[in-house]
Amino acid sequence: MPRSISEQFSLMVAVVIAAPIALAGVDMTLRGETTWGPALVGVSIMILLVEKYVTTPQDVPGLAVAKAVGFVAKDPEEDADASDGDG
Repeated sequence: MPRSISEQFSLMVAVVIAAPIALAGVDMTLRGETTWGPALVGVSIMILLVEKYVTTPQDVPGLAVAKAVGFVAKDPEEDADASDGDG
């Protein structure tokens, strides 16, 4: 599903925030700090996952409309399959 402009902007902001954290984590890991380096990489991954999968208040109206449209407007192929079984 394509992303809207606001979703793309939100992803861009999350990447801008997560990138320096990930780079610091990689740098720390390469210098031998095996506790804080991977922890920072994990934090940056969590930032991106939260941005992608957590529903925000702006997403709720779109999800509601998509569910209502799916309920009201049936797929034409489903209607044709239902009428074929009756005849």
